Amino acid sequence: MKFNLRLSQKAMLLVAVPLIFELAFVSMLVFQLKQLEGEYTAETLARDVLMTVNLELKSMLQAAGAMGMYQVHKEQRFKDEYRNALNDLKKYRLNLEELIKSDQSEDLVAFATTTDKLVKSLGECDILANSGDRIDRMRSIIQAQKLLRKIDESGNKVIERQTRIHDEQGPHQAQSRATIEQLIIAGALLSIILAVVLAHYFNSGTSRRLNVLMDNTFQLAMEKPLQAPLEGDDEIATIDGVFHRMAETLSDARSKEQALTQNALDVICSLDEKGRFTKMNQAVKSVWGYDDDELLGRAIVSLVEPADAERTRLSIDEVISGKSTAPFEIKMRRKDQTSCDMSWSAHWSETDKSLFCVAHDISERKRLERMKQEVVAMVSHDLRSPLTSIQAMFDLLSAGALGQLNDKGQDKIRRSSASLNRLISMINDLLDMEKMESGMFELELSNVPFSTLTAHAREAIQSSAEQKNIAVDATDSDLDIYCDGDRIVRVLVNFLSNAIKFSPPDSIIKLEIADFPDAIQISVIDQGKGIPADKLETVFERFKQVERADETTKGGSGLGLAICRAIIDAHHGTIGVNSQVDQGSTFWIRLPKQA
Repeated sequence: MKFNLRLSQKAMLLVAVPLIFELAFVSMLVFQLKQLEGEYTAETLARDVLMTVNLELKSMLQAAGAMGMYQVHKEQRFKDEYRNALNDLKKYRLNLEELIKSDQSEDLVAFATTTDKLVKSLGECDILANSGDRIDRMRSIIQAQKLLRKIDESGNKVIERQTRIHDEQGPHQAQSRATIEQLIIAGALLSIILAVVLAHYFNSGTSRRLNVLMDNTFQLAMEKPLQAPLEGDDEIATIDGVFHRMAETLSDARSKEQALTQNALDVICSLDEKGRFTKMNQAVKSVWGYDDDELLGRAIVSLVEPADAERTRLSIDEVISGKSTAPFEIKMRRKDQTSCDMSWSAHWSETDKSLFCVAHDISERKRLERMKQEVVAMVSHDLRSPLTSIQAMFDLLSAGALGQLNDKGQDKIRRSSASLNRLISMINDLLDMEKMESGMFELELSNVPFSTLTAHAREAIQSSAEQKNIAVDATDSDLDIYCDGDRIVRVLVNFLSNAIKFSPPDSIIKLEIADFPDAIQISVIDQGKGIPADKLETVFERFKQVERADETTKGGSGLGLAICRAIIDAHHGTIGVNSQVDQGSTFWIRLPKQA
C-alpha cells in the first residue's frame, strides 16, 4: 500500500518521528538516572548511618570509661571528659534522628531507643556519683553496663545491615552506569539510523520530485518537452500540475504569437547592435519583396534610400542608447527598386542585445497627405482668389458701379454675396485648421490687458449684437493675460458670435474673468436655448452642430469651435462649456499664467 503524503505531512513526519524517539530515549535515560540516583542516595544514607552509629558508640564508650575512672579516682578531669563525651553523644543522637526519617528500619529505631535510655542512665550516674548512696550508685552503674551491652548489640546489627547495603550498592551502581552507557550508545546509533532512514525517505520522495520540477523548469526555458506529470496529490505534484498547464498555455500563446507575427501585415523583425537583420516575419516578402534568407545578416541601411541612410543610423543609435523611444520614418527601396515610406517602432533589449522592430508601410498615408497638401494649395491659390474676385464684383454691382439694379436684383446680389461670404469663410477656416494641425503657425505671446481683449472682441460683434438689441457686459479688470492677443480675440469673437446667434433678442451676454493660482479663466455667458448634455462633448469637433437645422438657419461652417480648441491647445490651456437646456450656456477658456 502506497501512501501519498502531502508535503506538510512529510514535514510533520520528519519532525515527529525524531521527536518521539528523543522523548522515549530521554524518558529511559531519566528513569535510569533516577534509579542510579536512588542507589547513590541509599549508599550515602548507609554511609551516614554507619558513621553516626560508630560515632555514637565511640562517645558512649568514652562517657562510660570517664564515669568509671571518676568513680574510682574522683578527679575532675574524668568528670569533664565524661560530660564532653555525653554532649557529643546527644549531638550524634540528633543527627541520627534526621537519618531515621529516611531509614526507619527496626534495628536503627531500636538502636536510637537504646541510645536514649543510655543517655538517661548516664545522667543518673552523674547525679549519683556526687551522692553518698553507694548502693544506688552501684545499681546505676550496673544498669548502664547492661544498656551498653544492649546498645553494642543493636549498633552491631545496624552496622552489619548498613555494611551489607553499602557493599550491595557498588555492583548495582556499576550495573546502572553500564546500562546508561549502553543506552546512550544505543540511542546515538538509533538516531543515526533514524536520520539515515528519514533522509533516504525524503530524498527518494521529495528531493527526487523537486529535481523533476527543476528539470522541467530548464526544459521549459529551452522549449523542450517536459517530463511526465508527477503522481500524487501533495504540494509538489500540485505545483508540477500547474507547471504543466502553464507550459501548455505558454506553448499555445507562443503558437498564437508566431501565427500573429508570421501573418501580420507589418514587418516584424529584430536587428543586432550593428543594424543587421537577425530575424523577421513573412511580411518582408509582401512589403519589400525579399525572402527571409536574402535579408538575414544584411544591414538595414542597405535597404534605405541614400538620402535617409545617415538619419536611419542616428535613429537606431538613439534607440539603442535610450535617448529616444519615439517612432521614426524612413524611405526604403523595395527589391523591385520602387520606394516605400515606413514608420519604425523599435525597442532595445539589453538582455538579448537585439533591437525589436515593427515597420508599418505608410506609403498610402503619405500619398494622401501629399494629395491633401495639393488640395489645400489648390483651395488657397486656385479657388480662394477667384472667389475673392467674384466677391469684389458683387460689391461693385451692389454699389451701382455698373448701373442701378432694381429691388429684385439687389436682393439676389445680397443673397449671392452672403453665400459667397460663407464659402470664403469656410475656405479660410479650412486653411487655418490645416495650418494649426501642421504646426505652421506660431504664437506671439505677451502680456495683454483683459480690457484690451474685450474691447476688440466687442467691436467685432457690435453690429450683429445691435441688430438683436443684445447687450455685451464685460467685467472691469486690470488683469493681464499672457497670450497671443489676436488669436484669443478670435476665440472670444467666436464665443460671442455664437452667443448672439442663439440668444433671444433684448438679452444680456456676460464676459467675465476669474483669477486662479496657476491660470486665468475667461467665460462667455449667454441666455440662449442651451446645449443638450449628450452634445457637450462634440461641440468642439469639426463640422459639428448642436442641431442639423442650425447649419442653415444660423449659418456657420462648424469649424469655429474646433479652431478655438486648436488655439487654446497651442497655448497649453483648456477649453470647455457648461450648459443646461433652456437656461443658457457658458463657454470658457483657461490659460496658464506666465512662468
